[in-house]
Amino acid sequence: MEIILKGLSRRSLIGGVGICSVLPLICGRDAGTSDAIQHSPIILDDELRHGCLFATTSGQCFPDDQAVSVDLWSFRVSEIGSSLPASVGRTVIWDDVFSLRTLTRSVGAALSAVTEWYEFDPCVGQFSFHLDGHGHIGLHVRAINSQRDASASLALIDISSCGLSRIDWPDILPHIRDSYDVVVGFAHWSGCGPALCETVAGNPRIRKALAYCDQFFWTDDKMLGLDGEACCNARSLPLNSLIQDLVRALSAKGFSLGLEKIARDGSLFEGRLRIAPQAIALGTS
Repeated sequence: MEIILKGLSRRSLIGGVGICSVLPLICGRDAGTSDAIQHSPIILDDELRHGCLFATTSGQCFPDDQAVSVDLWSFRVSEIGSSLPASVGRTVIWDDVFSLRTLTRSVGAALSAVTEWYEFDPCVGQFSFHLDGHGHIGLHVRAINSQRDASASLALIDISSCGLSRIDWPDILPHIRDSYDVVVGFAHWSGCGPALCETVAGNPRIRKALAYCDQFFWTDDKMLGLDGEACCNARSLPLNSLIQDLVRALSAKGFSLGLEKIARDGSLFEGRLRIAPQAIALGTS
């Protein structure tokens, strides 16, 4: 088995850089020795497990008019790119189905994929790895938030992002809810889509996720000024511009009135964004 992958050793994966749920499976052995590799149930059992890497980078260069720290959370498949204000932190949940036999290699590949697609290095920032059935996923959310500034904080959740495993927002949001002062959901619907109420009512995943959000904002291609056949490339610029404006509004001084102001003033985002009715934002529709 390949022990070193792009500078990531089995020892750093299991015992050091990230907080890993599979640690109890090492059975007290030195995770870096060949004996541990040969006898560890992680290596000998080829059962497939759902898991996810939490890769995070902190915001930098906070402007004088920013009163609230904002972290954007998304799954691996997200239309929100890396062109965020420098003050915004980001956590990418890179999930997959993992073979226990090739766990080190697969997690190393996930770390490299985050760097390639989201343009930050989790090994320089912070990461934590959860394997379904080995430990509690909430430990990892708390772990990557442990170094965050204790000042007022907000998590912006890309509800419309998704992954490849059975791990989903309802599994993670209760723990994000415990780590932030405010949790705000955001979603983009492709095309012009059905009415919001119909979308929420017909999707249990969205309803459960929204139950953990203080408020929920949404947009679609029509509000972004695009036609119904818009591709991802055409959507990228207006969508990411909207996210930047939303982040600035949510993080500005006078934040306590920020959500109410956005709700009252539809012209704040020039018709590009809508706030959901309170019943929908609370997942009770």
